[in-house]
Amino acid sequence: SSDLSSLRRHGSARQWLRIVRCPSPGRQAVPDAAYYNRKGPSAHSGPHFYTIEEVAFRKATQNTMQQITPHLWFDKQAREAAEWYVSLFPGSRITHMSTLTETPSGDCDIVAFDLAGQPFMAIGAGPFFRFNPSVSFHIRCGSKEEVDALWAQLSPGGKILMPLDSYPFSERYGWLEDKYGLSWQLIFTGGPTRQKFIPVLMFVDKVSGKADEAIEFYASVFSNAPDGPSKEETDATVLARYGKGEEPDRDGTVRYAQFTLLGQQ
Repeated sequence: SSDLSSLRRHGSARQWLRIVRCPSPGRQAVPDAAYYNRKGPSAHSGPHFYTIEEVAFRKATQNTMQQITPHLWFDKQAREAAEWYVSLFPGSRITHMSTLTETPSGDCDIVAFDLAGQPFMAIGAGPFFRFNPSVSFHIRCGSKEEVDALWAQLSPGGKILMPLDSYPFSERYGWLEDKYGLSWQLIFTGGPTRQKFIPVLMFVDKVSGKADEAIEFYASVFSNAPDGPSKEETDATVLARYGKGEEPDRDGTVRYAQFTLLGQQ
């Protein structure tokens, strides 16, 4: 069946489903012939099994142009955070919510949502991982007023990492952690951009100076994937490097670079 209500009519809402190959592109979710216990796929070999809720979640997140989706780990605030984020950006919406039960973290909420048309995911699975500024998101704004408005909404209860001000690279820019600890860099670009949100990776401590190596590795992985992208869809450009006298950064290492994987910046 193609929808969740029909799938539920085949049996228990927690019945395990088999994903089978179909003549048409993609995969079809159908009930398995036998009823599987709550231990689920880990108790069986052979084909993979998914709960009805997980099948619905897969359907909500498939067939999007964006193939790499940021997945944000929260303690227990995944739903709350997702609902807050979609309220801040036009063209945003929750696309799916579900709860995984009896996990090592207890009941875990999983949320799929779009921000300005870009897919994101969130999970609330306990305090095992925490956000830090080594991963942040650029928010590209077409006006200084948009920067200021988003700053006023995202900053309360958070932490300022770079104050909202004019900088050599942008007339209006600021870097903050919001009330959930997620880092955002708001930047005035002076016009429309093809991608509103851009993940930013900062290489520090043990991986300091390894941005070149990382970019080359990521580009090679996606360029050489089966049915991989064209050269134009996966590439990298170093925009600036550190020079002599800029210790502790080594001379010649990447200061700032941009790269594209599968057409995504």
